[in-house]
Amino acid sequence: ELVTGRPVWLAARITRDEAPEVLRAHRRALALTHRLLLVLVPEDGAAHATAQQALADTALRVCHWDEGDMPDESTQVLLTEGPEEIGLWFRLAPLAFLGGSLVAGPGGLDPYPAAALGSALLVAQLVTGDSAQPATDPLRLVPAPREPVAAEPGGGHLEGEDQRHD
Repeated sequence: ELVTGRPVWLAARITRDEAPEVLRAHRRALALTHRLLLVLVPEDGAAHATAQQALADTALRVCHWDEGDMPDESTQVLLTEGPEEIGLWFRLAPLAFLGGSLVAGPGGLDPYPAAALGSALLVAQLVTGDSAQPATDPLRLVPAPREPVAAEPGGGHLEGEDQRHD
């Protein structure tokens, strides 16, 4: 109820190396959408500590969920201590960045549980997991453009979208 009508995105199970980059992206997005709320879910205690320090170095307004804080209209970041309630956040956020995919390391999250709970997914590299598949339909990796890409006339459909007739 407290986030009804607000745009929300989720950074799910981010690593300590990803926290500053996710916050940088959020600050840039706030310049375009001032009511945007980031739900920041660290992978572990080390990532949580890094996120807290990175947030302390910014002027962002933070709600500490596991301390009993509730977000209000001025909250810009909702910080959790860990992934225990990740299902709730995937249901709440229509867009989710999957942690473990931004920096080199052991790999990211299995994308299928997040997608099954309704979130559109952002990943920076390949994702891994028990049920993760190579980059084929229905999940497909799209390299980031080097230059901004203008929308094409006639729709802005995803590649292959017009070929599906379910």
